[in-house]
Amino acid sequence: MGPQGGHGQKGESGLTGPPGLGKFGEKGIIGPQGPPGKAGPSGLNGNNGAPGLPGPPGPPGNGQAVSAGPSDSQLEGDEVPGDRKGPAYSQGPLSASVAPAFTAILTTPFPPSAMPIKFDRTLYNGQNAYSPTTGMFTAPLSGVFYFAYHMHVKGTSLWVALYKNNVPATYTYDEYKKGYMDQASGSAVLELKEGDQVWVQMPSDQANGLYSTEYIHSSFSGFLLCPT
Repeated sequence: MGPQGGHGQKGESGLTGPPGLGKFGEKGIIGPQGPPGKAGPSGLNGNNGAPGLPGPPGPPGNGQAVSAGPSDSQLEGDEVPGDRKGPAYSQGPLSASVAPAFTAILTTPFPPSAMPIKFDRTLYNGQNAYSPTTGMFTAPLSGVFYFAYHMHVKGTSLWVALYKNNVPATYTYDEYKKGYMDQASGSAVLELKEGDQVWVQMPSDQANGLYSTEYIHSSFSGFLLCPT
């Protein structure tokens, strides 16, 4: 056997082979649910619904009302003639089944601003004139009404307004002091026509500290003083 020869020259690269046949791997398990996203902005207020049909007329009155005088004197009550030609509401004293009145409370704190506050639990709602789903009172008849609201304030200041047909009638403001729970209230006498709407609303996000819980209630009330 002769001696080992030297290294030969490097050969040329071979041709590229055909592509292989790949396959998909097995499906992995579902990962854990991610955290909820941020809440989107509040939608626009919907259009006001059409006024409901007028209720049935009340029973006819006797045409007279008696105003009583002091019982311990010789003064006696005088008879005041009634208006037999007027609507059913003016023919006699209003009863609970005819006169609209309501009180509603808020069950959750910090409702959204720039829209009617939905006091969602009614303690009394005569004639169903107040809607807990919209937060609006709709006058079932023309008359003079009294409205009042009582609010608890926590976390930040509160600015609320009593609205009549998209126009603020009264404003109430409370400047919150840290570490305390404040209270704010307001009331107004308003003359309404049938179909007019009244509600309470916070005009600004900068002062929306309206607070209410199961045992600390913020409320909205109203009732008819007299029909017109």
